[in-house]
Amino acid sequence: MAANRGVLGGIKKWFMTQVWRFQQVAMLLTLMMMSLTVSLNVYSYMKWREGSGLLANTYVGVSLVLLSAIVAMWIFAYIWDRKAQMWREQMVVSAERNPFMNERLCAKDIVYMTEIFIPTIEMAAKVNPERRDTLDALTRWIEMNLRSDRVLLADTKKVYAAIGVDVPQIVRRAEQELP
Repeated sequence: MAANRGVLGGIKKWFMTQVWRFQQVAMLLTLMMMSLTVSLNVYSYMKWREGSGLLANTYVGVSLVLLSAIVAMWIFAYIWDRKAQMWREQMVVSAERNPFMNERLCAKDIVYMTEIFIPTIEMAAKVNPERRDTLDALTRWIEMNLRSDRVLLADTKKVYAAIGVDVPQIVRRAEQELP
């Protein structure tokens, strides 16, 4: 079931990305769509299309123009997203994660824990051996989240690549233990 949740999460994320791409350029494209509407209204007054051919049929002509506009909008949204980087994968947490699922971690949480909290707790465990239980519980929690969600594992590795730090052993171990 955990692997299934990872696959469904990936599909959900893909659809959410497509919706966000449309939303990002909606205001700009509204002007373009208004222009399209005006041009379609003018379409009926154009004399050159009265002959034979594909555009002579109004339904086919309007459908082709509308399909072209949708494809152009999708391409524009994709380029806008990829080049302007308006949508960031780090913002997935606010839109995708359920705030009532406290046990779920995001990529940034894992990086904070592995780079700051775990080393601090390891030093504290040298002085106070009871901290070893806390360290073990935190490590199990991180590994459980990484093993249950392939997308989270990939996002965590991307964060490490972005900050220029080697992926720690706990992340590599979780990756090796994936089914």
